[in-house]
Formats: sequence, structure tokens, C-alpha cells
Amino acid sequence: MKANRTQRLDIQPIPRAVFVQLDRWTKSWMYHLKIRETRGVAVRIVQATFDVMGKDGLLRRDIYDEERLAQRIKPMTIMRHWLRPSSYERKGSSRIPANGERRMCDLFYSHHKTLPVVEMRHVFRCEDEKGKTFRVRFNLPLMESKQRTKLRLPFGGRWIMALGFEFFEHHGRGGGLGNDFVRLGPDSLPFKGKGRRVTDWHCYGEPVLAPADGIIRAVRRDSRDNIPLRPVADRGEFNYIHIEHFHREQTFLAHLKHNSICVDVGQKVKAGQKLGECGNTGIVTVCPHIHIGFRVGEYPVPPLFHDVRVFYPVELEEGVYAPSSVTKKAVLRHGQIVENAK
Repeated sequence: MKANRTQRLDIQPIPRAVFVQLDRWTKSWMYHLKIRETRGVAVRIVQATFDVMGKDGLLRRDIYDEERLAQRIKPMTIMRHWLRPSSYERKGSSRIPANGERRMCDLFYSHHKTLPVVEMRHVFRCEDEKGKTFRVRFNLPLMESKQRTKLRLPFGGRWIMALGFEFFEHHGRGGGLGNDFVRLGPDSLPFKGKGRRVTDWHCYGEPVLAPADGIIRAVRRDSRDNIPLRPVADRGEFNYIHIEHFHREQTFLAHLKHNSICVDVGQKVKAGQKLGECGNTGIVTVCPHIHIGFRVGEYPVPPLFHDVRVFYPVELEEGVYAPSSVTKKAVLRHGQIVENAK
């Protein structure tokens, strides 16, 4: 998956292995590209071509011009958060500085599940500051997800996915594909008042439930909760629970409330069992929420949830949303309002 050593740009996928996830009707995959200049001369990407390849040839082609590339290519240090999207959206450039790194983010694809996708092919047409033009090619194999664990949502009631796997926030920065959920109140807002206290948030203290049967492999419970809406990078570790399921599959739940975790390492748990309470602990945590990540072996995979009710984020009137759909299994998206159907 690495770019050829003779090429001017070294390109790496994030995460290292990209899995195609199947739900009821579609197959989808999500990844980011880390682009590093290797020759000490700044480079401008003029055009990029992305081909979705199937067993019988080309299935889809996307061509990015320089303006569209500038919307996708960001400095490695820029973070996205649902409460403050504006600073993220206005930063971007197709220029890769000398010996610098940039990321091309939010590369999301979805096709009908019957299409046999096997590979992504990328061609970058570039120009350096000396006026020399060249091309960089990069192929990325796609692997089909084999998730066997039937995950349920790790909470009760109706919540919104505040940050999904399809954005390069702190999940993608570390190569993960986690989901962040926040509970909505009767007024369809996640908090009351100004949200300056953890108790203002409707999800704070709500039970965190086991998403599936498994064994507790790691726990941390002693980190203290942070003040909401103050995103800083030196808040220390978060409280978490690491659950091992069958077939080398694992779930990771994070940011739980201080000393609320009620299970121990080695303990067997059942789906729906209370594990702790929603909190606001850990690095760059802006508000109370539940984070869930899923891995098949060593590779992160977008979680595939079973028996969920999805409310489309269109409010017909106060507190009443567009008609729901109950799905047997689904990969959830940013902004969807969801609850367990059973």
C-alpha cells in the first residue's frame, strides 16, 4: 500500500487497512490519506483521480480539481468538532510544503452491496515550485469486513451521532473509526442552559450498556470529569472499558464518568448489562458523550449495529422527527438520531 520510493510524495492510508462494511442494502468504506513530500521541494496537487475498481474493471471515477482538493486537504493539526465546525471548514490548500505532511480527509464511498469492489486507484497530477510536473500513483486494496458480533447501541433512549467515522476528527487522527453519541432532551438539544456544567448535559450520568456479550479485558475508572466546552489537549487519560467478544473482535467504550464503572477485568458481561455511566473524561473531550470503537483483530472497522431505529435528522415540529426506519443492521452516519429497536 506504500507509494513507490522513487515518487515525490509518500502516501499512506489511515487506517492502515480499509474494510468494506456491508449493511442491509449497501457496502461502504471510509479512509483518509496522509501525504508527505520527500524531496525538500514544495508541491501543489493540481488534479486527483480516484477510481473504484471491481473484479471486471472500473466501477466509478471521481476527478478532483484544485478547488475541490483544497476542501479535502488539511494540515495534520486541524481538528473537526461538531460544536465548532467553522474553523475546520475554512482551512485547506492543495499545496504540500517541503518535507511537510498533509492529510486528504473524508474519502467516503457507498455502493450497492452486489457490486464486487476490490481496490481504489489514485492518480495525483502535481507541480512543484520549480514548475516541473509529475504524476504519483497509489493503489489501495479493499478488504471485506467480517464482523460477526451483533452489536447493539450502548445506551437506552434516543441519541444523536455527534461525530461519526466519516470525519477525520481525533478518531481518524489515531487511525480509528469510532462513533460519538450524545443524548437529546425534550427540546431536541443536547444540554440545558448554556451547557457550562456537566450536569447540564442530558447524557451525563446516563447508563452505558454492554453492546454485546463478552469478557472485560481492561478498565480505567479514576480519571475526573472535565468542564464542558473547553477543548484542551492536556486533560489526561479518559475512563474506558475494553470488551473482547468472540472471533477476535473487540469493543472499546470511552469517556465514562469518574468512578462509575461497575465491572472488573475478567468479568463476563451480557448484551444490555450496565457497565458504567456517561461522563466527560479525557484528552480533547469537549462535552459528555459515549464513544464506541470496534476492531476486527488489530484493524478498526466502522461499527455495524443490529436492530436499530433511525430517525432522519429532519424535525417536523418541536421534538417530532421524520418517520423512522427499523433496520436489521446498519452502519450509522454523522447526524442520525437513533435508538435500539428492541
